[in-house]
Amino acid sequence: MDIAIVKEIAAHGKEIRPILLPREVRRLAEEGHHLFVERGLGEKIFVADSEYESHGAKLLANRKELFKKDIVVKLKPPLLQEFRLLRKNLLFCMLHA
Repeated sequence: MDIAIVKEIAAHGKEIRPILLPREVRRLAEEGHHLFVERGLGEKIFVADSEYESHGAKLLANRKELFKKDIVVKLKPPLLQEFRLLRKNLLFCMLHA
């Protein structure tokens, strides 16, 4: 499956955690999945794009392209503008009650 991991744009830039780190990306890649990481995903926690690449991910900067993948993974629930980008795919995120 094609799996996209996107940066958080909610919380006015205060949410800096990526939902997956390079080691989890490697595990998914080893299972045969194709990983696509939004460029700059880990920069605020000092995880370089090159770390994601070396663990099997392809970097993309185009959010529209990322939201077309089979599965979109993000930490927070989608904002309306993100929800509109989803097309017959699966969204994996954390829902807070």
